[in-house]
Amino acid sequence: MIFTVGTIDLEVADRLRILAERCFGLSANRVTPGKDGGAYVDIQFQSLDLVRWMQRAGFVKPSSPEAFIPSPVLTGSAETARAFLRGLFEGDGHLHSSSSYPCLSTTSPRLAEEAQQLLLSLGIAAHRNLFKAAKGALSARPMHVLTIVDEDSVLTFTKDIGFIGDRKQERLVNGPRPVVNTFDIVPNQGAVLRSLYRYVGRGTGPGRSKRGANRRLYRALMHYISERQPRQLPRKQLLELMGKFPDLAANSHLREIANPAFVYSKVAAIRKAHARTADLEVPAAASFVANGVLVHNKR
Repeated sequence: MIFTVGTIDLEVADRLRILAERCFGLSANRVTPGKDGGAYVDIQFQSLDLVRWMQRAGFVKPSSPEAFIPSPVLTGSAETARAFLRGLFEGDGHLHSSSSYPCLSTTSPRLAEEAQQLLLSLGIAAHRNLFKAAKGALSARPMHVLTIVDEDSVLTFTKDIGFIGDRKQERLVNGPRPVVNTFDIVPNQGAVLRSLYRYVGRGTGPGRSKRGANRRLYRALMHYISERQPRQLPRKQLLELMGKFPDLAANSHLREIANPAFVYSKVAAIRKAHARTADLEVPAAASFVANGVLVHNKR
């Protein structure tokens, strides 16, 4: 078994050696620098017993595009899930170059989906996107990328999971964040905002009535109440608008939908179907994730 670690994250290599000794009583047989001066080291552990144990436990992946999260992790404790995700993000994760949002890249659609569900079970919402391979890329396989962009989710990830290495963890904690989060969107609120603008005039353009117009409110809402080309409404922007305008803050619908506890996702399709159903009951759980759906009770 060989682990490859960049030389800028050598504390990760030290952590791997400590865990191998503590969990399996193994010491590294060989630590070799990268070939041709490569900025990495290979840490090798030789143990057929460990390989056989991992095979019996179902931890061995056939290939990278077929990678998955083992069942004992998916059905285990929250502490187990956090530890697994910490290692997964350390190995295959990075921080977005401009926003420092945590990201995970994989060629395995199953791993991306299971990681998204495991994060959700811990109260962390992540967007999942598919990127086709660019021309001339080393691999022609598409890349599945998870990105944690919800502000509360980023804080939870930072506090409960994070990275093993100091370099990534320090940037996660101190890295730049965008003023407006264009990924955390509150959708379909144009009609609601239009209903809250009850004034005669809608602006100051030619032919528009100025009598009774609230120019300040209109200018703040104009991009979001347009019926032709409305802009997406970021949650942070909505909260800022509600802080500036009492009419918006007094609206119970906006207060509820702007709640950071809610995360929104687009419904791709609705199909009628007939199938057998079953009741699932999870002991001692206030909530659990079943096939990507967060259930707030025991069954």
